[in-house]
Amino acid sequence: LSFGAGYFFSRYAFPLSPFLALLFGAVLRRGWEAADSGAWSWAPATAGLVICALALGLDARLYRNGTSHMHFQVVEWVEEHVPNDAWVAAPQTGTLGFFHDRTINLDGKVNPAALAARRADGEATRYFLEQRQIQYLADWEGIAIWAKEPRIAAQFDLIVDDPARNLAVLRRRERASQQ
Repeated sequence: LSFGAGYFFSRYAFPLSPFLALLFGAVLRRGWEAADSGAWSWAPATAGLVICALALGLDARLYRNGTSHMHFQVVEWVEEHVPNDAWVAAPQTGTLGFFHDRTINLDGKVNPAALAARRADGEATRYFLEQRQIQYLADWEGIAIWAKEPRIAAQFDLIVDDPARNLAVLRRRERASQQ
C-alpha cells in the first residue's frame, strides 16, 4: 500500500474501481441489514470505514498540492522561454506534450521513430541529433548530464541546470544564434 510515485497509483488502480465500488456497496448493504435485524457486528462497519478512509486518503494525497505538479516546472519553463514555432524534445513528455503541441517524445512510448532508434542503437541519441527540427531538450534535471556526452555537446548547450526545481534544458547551438 506504500507507493513512491503516488500520482501513478490511481492510474494503476483504476481498472479495479468497479470491483471496489461493488465491494464497498456490498459491505454497506451488509452493515445496513445487520443493523436492521439487530445482529449488528462491528466487523462489516469497520471494513466499510477502512475502505472509505483508504479511498479518501488516496484522493487527498493526490489533491493536497492543488494545481501544483512535480512535472509542471518543465511546462512553465517552455511556455516562458521557448518560441511558439520551436520544437522541444524530452524523454518524458506526458505533461509537456499535453500542454505544448510541438513536443517530440524520445523514450518511444508515443513516438514509433524514437522507439525504432532505441531498439536499433539501444539509445535515442542518434535519433534526436539527426532530427534537426528539435531545438530544445527539456526535462527533469537528470538530462543535464547529457551535455557532457561529446556527440550531444557538439550540438547542444546546457542553458538551465536547476536541481532545486528539478529542471534542465539544452538548446541546439545553430538555433540559438538565429533567435
